[in-house]
Amino acid sequence: MRDRMRKTIITLLVVIAMMIGIMPFENSEIIADGEDVQEITSVTVNVSRPRVGELLESATVDEDQPYSRVRSIWLYNITAGIVMPADVELPADDAGKIVYVEIVLGSEGESVFSDSLSASDVTIPGAIEIVKFNNYKTTLTLGASFEVLSDNSIPEITLSVTPPVVGGPTSGNGADVVTGPEGVHYQVQNKNRIYDWCESSSGDDIATDTFQPGDAGKEVSIDILVMADSGYKFANPVIVKADGSSKETTVSFGENTPLIACKVFFKVQGDETAVTEYPLWIGGVQVTSKNQDDVLNDGKVKFEVKNGENILTLNGATITGYHAEGDESACIFVTDYDLDLKINLIGKNNVGSYAAKYGISQFKGKLTLTGSGSLTIDEYPTYAAIFAADLSIEKTSIDLNGWFYGLITKNSITISDSNVKTRSESSLGTGIESMTGNIEILDSTVNAGGGLFGIHTANATKVRIAGNGTVTAVAIDDEKGRAILANDIELDGVEITFPENGYVGSCEYNGQARKTIYNSENNIYRIAVIKLVSLSYSVVSGAEGTYTLNSGNDYVLAVKRSTRDEICIDHFESVELDEQPLTKDTDYTAVKGSTIVTLKAEALNKLSERDHTITVNFDDGKAETSLTVKAAPAPTPVTPYQIPKTGVE
Repeated sequence: MRDRMRKTIITLLVVIAMMIGIMPFENSEIIADGEDVQEITSVTVNVSRPRVGELLESATVDEDQPYSRVRSIWLYNITAGIVMPADVELPADDAGKIVYVEIVLGSEGESVFSDSLSASDVTIPGAIEIVKFNNYKTTLTLGASFEVLSDNSIPEITLSVTPPVVGGPTSGNGADVVTGPEGVHYQVQNKNRIYDWCESSSGDDIATDTFQPGDAGKEVSIDILVMADSGYKFANPVIVKADGSSKETTVSFGENTPLIACKVFFKVQGDETAVTEYPLWIGGVQVTSKNQDDVLNDGKVKFEVKNGENILTLNGATITGYHAEGDESACIFVTDYDLDLKINLIGKNNVGSYAAKYGISQFKGKLTLTGSGSLTIDEYPTYAAIFAADLSIEKTSIDLNGWFYGLITKNSITISDSNVKTRSESSLGTGIESMTGNIEILDSTVNAGGGLFGIHTANATKVRIAGNGTVTAVAIDDEKGRAILANDIELDGVEITFPENGYVGSCEYNGQARKTIYNSENNIYRIAVIKLVSLSYSVVSGAEGTYTLNSGNDYVLAVKRSTRDEICIDHFESVELDEQPLTKDTDYTAVKGSTIVTLKAEALNKLSERDHTITVNFDDGKAETSLTVKAAPAPTPVTPYQIPKTGVE
């Protein structure tokens, strides 16, 4: 009886709305042009449900939707035929009455409402039913009915339920498994009762006392009774939500009553207690499988294992906390000797603490610093800004301050294509130190300073400087200071620009034969500036050559790099002929040794008879040469055979 009356009232509401002209009846269609039209296939509208003692409010849509609200109109008190304005509070005796709201939505941008969109694709939480639906492509008109809430109605509740997990119980067994939130006028009745999970959606019974590994992913449900406080009741309909549920929570009975029964659905989760702990600490926080996507909970530190590499990404991070184990402590601390670590730098990053022994510490394994960003360690860690077993700095920018060492390694140090500034604040310190390995500085700008040494290697090791860039090494101690000290110093394609006429010479240091930097007066220098000779590329084979059209031969030329020719091919980019780019592997090939370019006959036979310019491009220079193209020689004419005259007719 009540449902029949409700539908009758709703129908009258719609009729009155149309009679008084507040419902759109135009059927205009403005359809967006172009191939990028987005069809809207579902719609959600949030309506402030009417409640006695409150104002009528309009409908809203969620942000970032391809549609927006045009207008909404409340129709109220159908018996009197009155349209209520939005600034009038609903009187108390209107509780339980039905009101009608019309909502007009407009599509946005290149969007239209799909022809297949129907009332079943529309969600209006709290609506009794949708009684009007008109789709005009760019305009969607909806009509929905609501029951006026009393001032003691509860329109929506949220349940917090401990979800099922492998290894966890399949029934409450008296445990506090289901809890209601702090809240508004209701409580969960079976909070501490024994309850049973229903069978899974696959039909399999959950028969054991605990969920087994094979149950992971199965969907199970639980019935929960919720009681309203004295004097309150749940609205009709009441919206029930449960955090973490796998699908919409349903109400099986009790709407418009003080007691409702809810069915909540969950998927059995894997064992969440099995957390992977990595031997890596950032700012005093250990990296785990749970926090690795946002280690410090600020969106700036991420750890991942990708293609076998352990990658720590710092994106504008500031790390001042540290982790300590025994006498060792560091802001970034690798505690497993077998873990190689790559630190990818994005933006400006700052690491370090006066209280820590190191800014970054990795006692065994390889540490790699790379990325388009930068790293600054300027809080003077008590021993070194960076300590590593092996260190590689690649294509990045580093600025380090340490007490005894800027950076120190047990083994090798390689700095390539980078900008590095490193300083020791101690009178006994070193800017860059390798205890047992070589130091290579390639195509980089480096400034290293310390009390005793700018750059130093021990044992039978060497310092090699090559490629494009400038290396400045400074020692402060007037008596024992050495700009560079090593068993061997190799300057590949570079020159010492300070001191004037400087050179590498032998010396004795602490009773050992070593190499260091001298000036023209054979004085050991505490300051050295080592700069590359100008980098250039030249054609060493095939220059200024000649090609004969239709000869069937390719044309080969070799290009050499003035320094570090072994990486010549790594800098290769392209080949041009008369400033027009050629297509690799179609018109030419390029291989290592220095760089060997082979121009294919098919491309050369298209050229005219004249001088042409070949340009071989590299990312840090180019080489050019000329090529003269000539026509194929004309064939020798063949004289026809003449029969000799004998005089006999």
